[in-house]
Amino acid sequence: MVEHDTQLTLREQAIAGAWVVESQASNPAFCELAGVLSIRLRTNRYYVVTASKASAENLPALFDTSLVVACSQQRSWFVLEGSSARTMLDRLAGLDLRATSFGVGATASGRIGQFDVMLHARADHGFDVFPLRSYATALGHFMQMAGADDGWSLRIISPS
Repeated sequence: MVEHDTQLTLREQAIAGAWVVESQASNPAFCELAGVLSIRLRTNRYYVVTASKASAENLPALFDTSLVVACSQQRSWFVLEGSSARTMLDRLAGLDLRATSFGVGATASGRIGQFDVMLHARADHGFDVFPLRSYATALGHFMQMAGADDGWSLRIISPS
């Protein structure tokens, strides 16, 4: 039996800019920028988020469409890290998050407890977790308590 690491980190990222963007380009320029996370929501629609103020200032010029919704204040951005992050979220989220079903780059909307979230699989045992901003603190505490019930220690780190 493989033992999972019981130490996890939920690191809150500051959001300098976030948009929902519709783009007809097959590989939009904003998807290739360092420090910018572009999550494909569906065909031609992306959630674009950055913690970089410089990127936030320059990104709007790269959007090749009139359908752009600025939503920097809508969600909070957490990064869940640790070798058992997938296992923890699989138990809490009610989604099939096995690596064979939810590989790196996959995105889904779901719930963790009573909190609506958007999840994005990162490389290296990590996930981006985007709750509605007004529920971010409560979600962090819920994940700490629920994780403790299953033997995990979740450290929450706020942006500096």
